[in-house]
Amino acid sequence: DEVVLKEVTCGTGYNDLGELERRIDEGELQQTEEIILPKESEREYEGYKRRRVWIDSKDKQILLASMDEEKRKEIEKRRKERAKKNEDLKDIEVPIEYKNAREVEGHTGKEIYPSDVERIKKIERGVYRVEQQLMQDCEKAEDVASTYGIELDKLEIVLSKDGDWYMIGAEDEKEYHIADVAMVGGVNSQRNEQIGADVKMATIELAERVYSKMLEMAEKGKNVRYEATRDTSYINTKKMAEKGLIEIIEEKEAKFGNSDIDMNNVVVKVNVDKLKEELANIRELLEKLRQRGVTKASFRKNRNTDNISL
Repeated sequence: DEVVLKEVTCGTGYNDLGELERRIDEGELQQTEEIILPKESEREYEGYKRRRVWIDSKDKQILLASMDEEKRKEIEKRRKERAKKNEDLKDIEVPIEYKNAREVEGHTGKEIYPSDVERIKKIERGVYRVEQQLMQDCEKAEDVASTYGIELDKLEIVLSKDGDWYMIGAEDEKEYHIADVAMVGGVNSQRNEQIGADVKMATIELAERVYSKMLEMAEKGKNVRYEATRDTSYINTKKMAEKGLIEIIEEKEAKFGNSDIDMNNVVVKVNVDKLKEELANIRELLEKLRQRGVTKASFRKNRNTDNISL
């Protein structure tokens, strides 16, 4: 009864939470009547790169989850009974730990919000040549689906909350189409905008997601199709084939739209055993890096990451 979680709320105090404001206005989320501040709210902390850590709770809060009212009444009844007996109800101290934690999000169809599209557009601007920036006029999931010729309910995106990589794709009856993959700061990306990136961690995270999706499709008996820029991602495709992770079963030379950018449209078949082995290595390394809380300034060369192909 002392450590019961009665409500879960979320503040809207910073601009990356604008999506919550929109969902309050549209009636999808409920604003709390009372703003509950954490005990740490009046303290100041020096965060990553000496930035001041802010608290989102101070503006207004929304209700994400609430305990059943009957259960809450039962708890309050027991607490009152204990208080009558002069039993001490002390606050329980919980240590607070601040970490530079990375997160990966996955969304499909109508669960892809305009804020997700904006983050993808920012990455696209930082990575691609101007001729290859297809989503800059997109505002919502329907626009992205239309751009890539994908049905909205089949559209899938995976992206880093740190804003340094994304993958867009869709599964149909025969195959999986990787419509787009981009990573800030990779050897194959452009330097159009200054966007911070934890390049090694982003590389491993993205490889884990791409390989997982490829393996999932292989286990369903499906191949993977994508369009590869010949002087960048197609080179990585050839490296994957040389390592025995995939077999290129179809490829066709093309141009990107009306530009002079050379492309190769490829269909690949996954070598399940080889890819499982590679994926296990990647996941092991990813877990080690997460446990260490590694930041972008403290990576060392590791033979397990040198040959990861995207």
